[in-house]
Amino acid sequence: MNLWSLDSPYVFHLLVHGKLGLTHAFWTWKGSCGACGRIRSDLNGLFCSNFATPRGGWKACESVWCGSCYTKPPNNLFHHTQPSDESGFHWRIHKDCDRHLFARNGDNLITPFQCDLCVFRNLQGCNPTSQDEFLLACIRQVNLDALWGRETATVGSTLWAVKQTIASLNQVRLPPPFPALGPYPVADTFGYSVAIAMIIKSRAAGRYADYQQYESIRKLRAGFSNVFMASVLGNDSLRTMGGTRRASNFSTLAPPTLPGLRDLPGDA
Repeated sequence: MNLWSLDSPYVFHLLVHGKLGLTHAFWTWKGSCGACGRIRSDLNGLFCSNFATPRGGWKACESVWCGSCYTKPPNNLFHHTQPSDESGFHWRIHKDCDRHLFARNGDNLITPFQCDLCVFRNLQGCNPTSQDEFLLACIRQVNLDALWGRETATVGSTLWAVKQTIASLNQVRLPPPFPALGPYPVADTFGYSVAIAMIIKSRAAGRYADYQQYESIRKLRAGFSNVFMASVLGNDSLRTMGGTRRASNFSTLAPPTLPGLRDLPGDA
């Protein structure tokens, strides 16, 4: 009997338990690039973690890009630091020229990634309008900063390893063991609000430049952390592991309730 036929009870068991459904099988996702329209499949693209799953009353976003098509916001809204020497001369090695300017295929396999639309819905509980262009630009910049927390070589080796694992297991008809990449709840569970506040603050003039340094804007993150730990939620979720010389504090943050919806979710 072919275990992988559509009428196989074994396949039905896997589908029911979420081990072979579209939500889990991210290696089967296929869609058109949101910028150039090219077909992206076989993990060769930047796929949203919510790609195949309806959320909050909306259809599945099906958002995917060629890595190089997911680019920084237009009009140079945010400062892009260039290495320089003591005299102010800018120097850059070739491999660093494109850092933070666009994404890479497979970035979503190593960094949690939700597309601009999904993040907007997480924050606002509705779809964007023409008045939300700046917020969408902020979301794009935060996403790129997060993706570039991992080096290109690491992203490439991870993509290669995942493809090789899938190809090897296909030879013996075993399903790949990878956990689901999504979906995520319709809530700001990653702290986008604080990150967006930081990059907006970075656009203000600093003491020595026309933008603010990281050492200044990171104080916003510290402020949120301090208020959270002083709150009821922070104290209720605090866990401590103590030892003879040091103690470590851990906390869990439940998805917050959206403060209000500007309109009712609907299909988009």
